[in-house]
Amino acid sequence: YWMKNTFINLSIGFFDENKKLLEIYDLKKTPSVLSTRFDQVKSRKKVKYALEVPKGWFKANNIKVGASFKLID
Repeated sequence: YWMKNTFINLSIGFFDENKKLLEIYDLKKTPSVLSTRFDQVKSRKKVKYALEVPKGWFKANNIKVGASFKLID
């Protein structure tokens, strides 16, 4: 994931095939549209899902590495 042309700070959570949260990264917004420097992140583990949310969302909701999610019909 990269933050090119992204104008708000984000957090990204990477989840495995069992929907378990493996990693959380905070990313900074792009300084300007013309910027050639921007945050980039790659999971260090094999993942199936990624969730982008406003920066600090995981912490504010007390969601930590090891948590999991459930799909709702």
